[in-house]
Amino acid sequence: MLPVLVTAALLIWALAVAAIDWRQRRVPNLLLLAILLPAVGMLVWQAKGPLGVAWLSSLMGMVAAMLVTLPGYFVSRLGAGDVKLAAVMGLVQGWPSVAWTLLASALILGAMSFAVVLHLGIANARLVRIPAAVALAAGFAVVLLWQGGGWQ
Repeated sequence: MLPVLVTAALLIWALAVAAIDWRQRRVPNLLLLAILLPAVGMLVWQAKGPLGVAWLSSLMGMVAAMLVTLPGYFVSRLGAGDVKLAAVMGLVQGWPSVAWTLLASALILGAMSFAVVLHLGIANARLVRIPAAVALAAGFAVVLLWQGGGWQ
């Protein structure tokens, strides 16, 4: 069972990422490093990350998240911070949990886009840059809470 403090720390981190991206439309590298460095350290010394995920699963999760988000970056729909955020979440969650996070994030981003279209109309909505890290962080939080702390 995942300790409550680790869950709380990850939820606070996700909230901070979402809040900064909402206001500034950027994901600070320092915020990503705050989770990446301890996660990598745990993987190196314990062969398991903060959520108890083995290093191979962590690596697979990071690669999968990058493969899913990089095309969005290449067509200028996602920023580099969004791709790096997804990679860090993949490393922390591992495979297949990150797949659920990406699915939840896509649904949340779709709902955010729909709300913008309803509010502004389709022509004006095309001009709006929706903060994707908000959806990624929300999807991460949803899956973290949904799994109830158990990562077996």
